[in-house]
Amino acid sequence: MLSPGEKTDLAEEFMSDITKKAISASLKKILCEKKLSKITVQDIADDCGINRQTFYYHFKDIKELFEWLYKFETQQVVGDIRKLSTSNAIDVIMRYLYDNRAMTLSAFNSLGREYIEKFIYESIYDAVHDQVIQKSVYVIIDNEDIEFIANYFTITYVALMVQWLQHGMTEEIDSFIKRIGRMMQGAVDAAVQKMRKE
Repeated sequence: MLSPGEKTDLAEEFMSDITKKAISASLKKILCEKKLSKITVQDIADDCGINRQTFYYHFKDIKELFEWLYKFETQQVVGDIRKLSTSNAIDVIMRYLYDNRAMTLSAFNSLGREYIEKFIYESIYDAVHDQVIQKSVYVIIDNEDIEFIANYFTITYVALMVQWLQHGMTEEIDSFIKRIGRMMQGAVDAAVQKMRKE
């Protein structure tokens, strides 16, 4: 049974999370109208109906808020795609990035390319790794080679997606996803066969 102090701490944490989500929702809304670099704490406070002190109680600055928002949203997406096939995982992650273009491009331009690369890599690696294992069930292949193949294809997917972001995500998403699928069809099977031990 929780003590009164523990109950109070949990209640405060719950209210803090609600406030953080409300503040981040305001930032996400404003990002559709302004670049991240042009947004002020006052803009967010006015949209959210809070004062500046409340903002600074929860976040050091707008960059910290943005990082919190992006991590919060992307962790939910990553959790949803862990068990998908490679093609489905790539479809989900690309559609998330596309549906949240303003936020994604702000992250890409403000937090840096490495931030997005890391997110995409961590999001799809498990699905790619699982595909490599499935393709190597009847093949004698070293675990190191399985890891190498999974890493190779994950990095390839990441590079293609990052290039798409660099071009402002202007290419139509359905055709882009189809082209990736066609290009990679049979590629994992071929890589596994090339790495098989005689």
